[in-house]
Amino acid sequence: MHKSTIEGVLGVLLIMLVVFLTMFSRQSASSAELNAQRVEKGCRAILEDNFQACNAENLKALIKTCSRYTGTREEGLEFMREAQSMFDETDVYMRLTGFKLVKVEGPFAYAYVNQLTLPAAQKDDPRTDNAELSGYFRHNSALLPKWQEVQYLQVFHLDAGKWKLHRIISEPVPVESGVDLDARAAPVQSSSPRSNCPNGRCSMPFVTVR
Repeated sequence: MHKSTIEGVLGVLLIMLVVFLTMFSRQSASSAELNAQRVEKGCRAILEDNFQACNAENLKALIKTCSRYTGTREEGLEFMREAQSMFDETDVYMRLTGFKLVKVEGPFAYAYVNQLTLPAAQKDDPRTDNAELSGYFRHNSALLPKWQEVQYLQVFHLDAGKWKLHRIISEPVPVESGVDLDARAAPVQSSSPRSNCPNGRCSMPFVTVR
């Protein structure tokens, strides 16, 4: 075989290799995007279920939205007692107003959540300002946000093949001072959902940090 022929064959093989690698790269990127979409859909759905359980004051349904591995048995019982106490003493309405998946790391997913909380009687006529809610609910509730519409960083956990709420790992802030969910969010800096929260206590997966 002549040298020119060999070079020609090698050239064709090189082109085929480049085409194959390009196609493989595109397929991998497409697969990763589809997986992220599935994760986001699953996390958002369980969060919606969580809010609906709160609005219905259904403790059993609320617990079903939480990962079994979020805390110790004692922490779980404390969470249940406080949730029931809040249901008995308050009447609130919660709605998801924004959601942005920003990171998936092993069995954990991280998302920025925008949450609106109102007295149930005002759910169809919300105030437009972001005033404090302390005048409407029992004092210093660990399960209620300070502001009408807040944003926080929620961790989800893949539990038995289904995404469940794990922990909130940021202090809730008024929406206007949070992340622009329409823009590409910066990578989450937290290395582990088990790490200490900014205020020293991680919250159970309900509404806000303690």
